[in-house]
Amino acid sequence: MISPARIQVRFTDLDVLGHVNNNIYLSYFEMARVHYFKELLGIDWDWKKHTVVLAKNEVEYLQPVLLSHDPEVSMYTEHIGSKSFTLRYELKVNGIIFAKGRSVLVAFDGEKGVSMEIPLKMKSALFHHLRARIKSVILWYNTSSSALQHFLFIYYLLSCLIIKVH
Repeated sequence: MISPARIQVRFTDLDVLGHVNNNIYLSYFEMARVHYFKELLGIDWDWKKHTVVLAKNEVEYLQPVLLSHDPEVSMYTEHIGSKSFTLRYELKVNGIIFAKGRSVLVAFDGEKGVSMEIPLKMKSALFHHLRARIKSVILWYNTSSSALQHFLFIYYLLSCLIIKVH
């Protein structure tokens, strides 16, 4: 598993109430994508040729992030299609979820200026990332004993089965 992206809250990120401004969360999610793609694809990936463009962003704000916080963003593969994929984010402070997000990204040929099939190496890395998340949930389940944990495990596995993989 890839460690979460650590985010440093800057004074310029804050609004008049001292909270991280709502639009800054998208920058935090972008930082997480850069962090994860660097781990998944390496530093030699040709982003000019095989890039991605954002088609959709969603953010759910649960609690305000403050200057004194040290947020971390975890990223998960949620859906893999032929030309697009969906990533899910959890922004946490001290293990508590403060915001959730989702992005739909489309594989894009930067030289031709058109969408393209997700490159095999990228698709493989996204599948590997998804499998690693499922394995971690299975390990957690094997060490759990409560009825709630059993329910959560079954719910998570069913949600993984619902993921449409083309």
